[in-house]
Amino acid sequence: MQKAHLIPACLAACLTLTVSLGSTSLLAQEAGVIGEDRTETTGPTGMPGTSGQGGSADPTGEDLNPSHVTGIPAERFVNEATAKSHALIEMSQAALEQGSSDVQQFARRVIDEQREMIQQLRTLAEADDLQVSDDANLVDQGRTLVMQLRNGESFDQAYANNAASIARELVDMFESAAASDLGVLSEYAERTLPQVQTQRDSVAQMANAADD
Repeated sequence: MQKAHLIPACLAACLTLTVSLGSTSLLAQEAGVIGEDRTETTGPTGMPGTSGQGGSADPTGEDLNPSHVTGIPAERFVNEATAKSHALIEMSQAALEQGSSDVQQFARRVIDEQREMIQQLRTLAEADDLQVSDDANLVDQGRTLVMQLRNGESFDQAYANNAASIARELVDMFESAAASDLGVLSEYAERTLPQVQTQRDSVAQMANAADD
């Protein structure tokens, strides 16, 4: 009865060699992954850093690797990006009345940039015969995103933190559109993306300063 369970010596040796080689290969693969260069670097002051894998980080150290997906519909891009631009304009107009002098200066620049962006998106949408919401509806959508002051928070803090959140969402929209097949809209998104990213980074720095 015991002989039925015995493995011939040569077969046992082969199995032992196979397991040993397999373990060696696995360890080599793991060593290769561990040894891969993933060193993160920090950009110069005021500039986003890089992750070593083609991603980026904002001045706060937050990971800003694109989280978007391709295939965003053209109408959705135009409508949502425009609504977020309106939200930034609404916030910035309030900042002109209630913010500090530095915040007011920043808010004026945001208003000018977002108004220009809205006009360009509207022009491209009309040229493509896209069915997009009218301006009044998009303004209303933007107002639903306008900030509310939290307990113990100054106006400057509220403006910076809420604007930073919307600016990140706007970057995601432009990254998605740039990576999609939307013709001239994708070209516009790719061309404008650096400007939108710069605004995101600037408002993130302002949010950090306001929270200090």
